Amino acid sequence: MVGEKRKKPKFVRQGYGRKKALDDNWRRPKGHQSKMRKKIAGKGALPSKGYRAPKSIRGTINGEKFYYVSNKKDLESVPEGAQIIVSSTLGTKKMSEMLPAIKEKKIKILNKNKLKKVYAVRKKQALKKKSKESKKAPEG
Repeated sequence: MVGEKRKKPKFVRQGYGRKKALDDNWRRPKGHQSKMRKKIAGKGALPSKGYRAPKSIRGTINGEKFYYVSNKKDLESVPEGAQIIVSSTLGTKKMSEMLPAIKEKKIKILNKNKLKKVYAVRKKQALKKKSKESKKAPEG
């Protein structure tokens, strides 16, 4: 049981089910007679430190440590077969330059949306190059 992530309740704002204007995102109940603030059973849970994840799995995804990569230098320090999250500010050009090194090290990318964009741009460039070559080819 040690090292497992336990389920925690969804902490919702008091009275969000009664008024359409209230969103379900958490706001601490501050009312003098608030049953939720007084922690009465069945009135909704309040966030507390007891819900925190065990230290052994804190800062992990799928039970494994991950690395944040924003340039080629960061990628060099990542061990083989590790998991990475690619920076959102990293451009498609730099990402496509890093892809061979990522594949060579057998690194798993956790934010796949970055990869999809790179592949889409590569495909677009290949089509553009192909159409240019077909225009340049001599007819005869």
